[in-house]
Amino acid sequence: MRVRIGQTFVRVVRTHPPDLFDAYGFVVIGHESDSLYGSVVARNESHYLRVTLDPRERVISANLGRLVEGLVPPVSIVPPKTVERVTEIPSIVILWLATGNLYESDELGRFREDSEEAISAAVGRLMDALARHGARLLAGDPVEWGRAAELYVTGTPRP
Repeated sequence: MRVRIGQTFVRVVRTHPPDLFDAYGFVVIGHESDSLYGSVVARNESHYLRVTLDPRERVISANLGRLVEGLVPPVSIVPPKTVERVTEIPSIVILWLATGNLYESDELGRFREDSEEAISAAVGRLMDALARHGARLLAGDPVEWGRAAELYVTGTPRP
């Protein structure tokens, strides 16, 4: 029987040990899924976290953004060209900024097979790494936001 990875992903994110969500006051406010795609959105008083599953790339990622007038904005379809236009920071950038290792940051959310165990492991690795390495961003540090936004736009890390 084929695993419906979209629904499996949503269930895993919603039931994953809530350390990251609890530590920063995130609550799940929405989710959507079908047999292949899944997305979970959580928010706290100032930020949102959009966790998604890309079945083609077999990767789970999370974008951290600032709320706009207290609301989660729609997904941006155009990558930002300037630091000032960055509305959300992808997890790969958050982890790259913290670890200095782009390849390792990219691998954290990858899964090799369409099983609940593989998806759960990828969600766990990603959430644990974000909690460990993204603490300043998750806490709303504006200096760290600027550094992450610059890395996202330029692709060049700076100290």
